[in-house]
Amino acid sequence: MRVRFSGTPPNFILAFMVAPFAGAVTAILLAFIVVFAANDDRRWRFVELMAMAAAVGVYALILCALFTVVIGTCVVAYVHLRRHIPSLLSALTIGFLIAVGVFLLLDVGSSRAEADLGFLGLAGFAGVCSLPTTWSFWWLGLRGRRTDD
Repeated sequence: MRVRFSGTPPNFILAFMVAPFAGAVTAILLAFIVVFAANDDRRWRFVELMAMAAAVGVYALILCALFTVVIGTCVVAYVHLRRHIPSLLSALTIGFLIAVGVFLLLDVGSSRAEADLGFLGLAGFAGVCSLPTTWSFWWLGLRGRRTDD
């Protein structure tokens, strides 16, 4: 069994480099939309909103890079060892569940008795940002691969 290419060969290195930026751009847009919608009394100016969204984007870039390195390495090992390419739907589902699960486990593992809505919002935010990260990694690293039995 060999993993072969149908068309342009996929590029894992490019996938590892581009995927975190897809999640970071999503985080910037999502943070800007959420803060802009919550800015009903117009106390923040546009420049301050963009600075806040950029700060969230840098934080998201770091988290998406860690997410890509850990999960992407597991996917590369899975493809090379099992000779099976996961479908896009399964990759998106697994990426979403892992991203949300990490933040939910952090909330459950905390010492507080009540659940914090901030962690639930952060888990949802991480889940939304994991989708373009996973999609771009799959598109650049796995799309052109096929297995021959």
